[in-house]
Order: sequence, then structure tokens, then C-alpha cells
Amino acid sequence: MGKQLEVKSLTVGFRSGREVHNAVSNVTYYLNRGETLCIVGESGCGKSVSVSSILRLLPESSTVISGEILFGGIDLLQAEEKTLDQIRGDKISMIFQEPMTSLNPSMTIGRQLIESVNAHERVPKEKALDLCKRMLTEVGIHDAERCMNAYPHEFSGGMRQRVMIAMAMICKPEILIADEPTTALDVTVQAQILSLMRKLKNEYGTSIIFITHDMGVVAEMADDVIVMYAGEIVEKSSVTELFTNPKHPYTKGLLASLPHIGEKQNRLYSIEGTVPSLANMPAGCRFKQRCKEKCDACNVHPDLYKSGEGYVRCVLYSRGDDL
Repeated sequence: MGKQLEVKSLTVGFRSGREVHNAVSNVTYYLNRGETLCIVGESGCGKSVSVSSILRLLPESSTVISGEILFGGIDLLQAEEKTLDQIRGDKISMIFQEPMTSLNPSMTIGRQLIESVNAHERVPKEKALDLCKRMLTEVGIHDAERCMNAYPHEFSGGMRQRVMIAMAMICKPEILIADEPTTALDVTVQAQILSLMRKLKNEYGTSIIFITHDMGVVAEMADDVIVMYAGEIVEKSSVTELFTNPKHPYTKGLLASLPHIGEKQNRLYSIEGTVPSLANMPAGCRFKQRCKEKCDACNVHPDLYKSGEGYVRCVLYSRGDDL
């Protein structure tokens, strides 16, 4: 095992006129070799910004204010573009939420897969073709020959996502970053994609960072979990600890919103309010306006406290252990 990737004190801001508003604030976590780390939270909590920073795939309006991202002895935030080009797709690959915006609609699937191979390996054309067909078969596309000659619009969302996974895995990366890859898919296809990712992880030993807002997916995929809210980590622990002994009120709210099989519920629980905007972050605890357990101490910004097997950003645990 051991740490394979370390994100240290990462802060990323977005420019708005002359001001810069932080989308990610002082985020620190690590990914263990061969494990799956899930990062969970509502939209606008900074999940995608934090992982896009790993490969420096941030929009032009963003700026990395501070921090380090260490991989193989290299700080990816300071690495030259040539070094990053060698790492992207080869050592670290990324799957995005909507494959139709990631695949080139004017190029065949085969041509796009071959370009992925050629970007990192010099292999004869026939060998590249065989590799692409084999990878398509690996991800459950049985008519690989037809798929190679088809265009993205000819496939369903689930099939396009399989193509994206094949493209991401074709160079057998050490780390796979999956940014909500099943959100736009129906439940049956989602289950197939999750099963496929577990299979590829086990076969190739690939470590995974999985971004989601779905706690059901977290339960199915994660070894360790980070819960983010308003650009900060509010809880991190093993998946077992998170589900058996959640600590932060936000985590408890996310878990309470899950439907329970066999129980009659008139209405699903939901956390009142919304995530605050970047330009209007509340002083003190960022969750206090939505929290049912808030107190006067919440007016002071809480640290990330050690509690049990994990960490939690809540004054209720400021004494360093479960209350």
C-alpha cells in the first residue's frame, strides 16, 4: 500500500473582476496505492475543482493560490507542461461526467482511441488497433470492430461512457480520476459502469479517485471517503466509519437523505438551504446556516479535528474525540 498521491494545503480561487474568491480552501488528502477514495458533496462544494487541479485542467479564470500536489516525487502544480503531458493519460487518467462533451463528434471511436495510444506509446498501427479492440472488449463492448468505425452520436450514454473508460484505461494508468461518471445514466447502466470500474481496478491495480454526490455510490465503491462542503473538507474517514459513525452534521444529513428499502417514507429527508456562493461565504462555520446542531461557538471557524478513526471540522469535536 502506501501513499501514491498527496494533495497538501491546496487553495484554488476564481477571479471575478478584481477579486478572487476561493473555490477550494486549504484542502489536504492522500490516495493510497490500489484503493478507491471517494470525494462526496453537493454541487458547488469544490469536488471537481480539487481533482481538476491534479492535472492542471482548470479554467483560465482560476488561479492556484497555494499548495502542493505530489506524485512520484513531482509537484504537479509546479511541473513543466512537457512533464504534465507525459503524465496525463499515461500515469493519471480522467473520466468526465458527460462523455458527449469529451469525445470528438467528428472522429470515429477508433481514431480517438488510437490517438490516445500514440500520445504515449510508439507502436505499429496493427498493434495499436489490436490494443484498442481488446480494451473495448474489456469494457463490455462486444462488437469492437463496428465500434471502432462508429461515431459517438451512434451510441447510448452508457456505451459512450464505456468508450471513455476504455480510453482512460488503455495505457494502464496508475491513477484513474472519475468525475461523476454515472450521474447522467439510468440506474441499471450506472450499476454496470460501477461494476466495470471495480473489475478494471482489480485487474490492473489502478487507484481511483471517485467524485460523486451519491452516498449509495460511495458505499459501493469507496475504501476511504472525504466529505466536502463550501470548498472545505468537513469530514474524512474510512467508508465503514463514515456509514456506522458519521460525525459532521452535513455528513449526517447526506446519509439521512438516502431512501431505505423496506421502510415506508412519506417524504425523503433533505438538508434545508443551499451551498453558499463563493462571493458570500459565512464567517465561522460555513455550514452553520443550514445546521440543526449549531451553537454560539459556530461563529468561530472550526479546525479539522481528530475524532475516532477520522477527522471532522466541527466544534462539537474540538476536544479531539467523540462526544
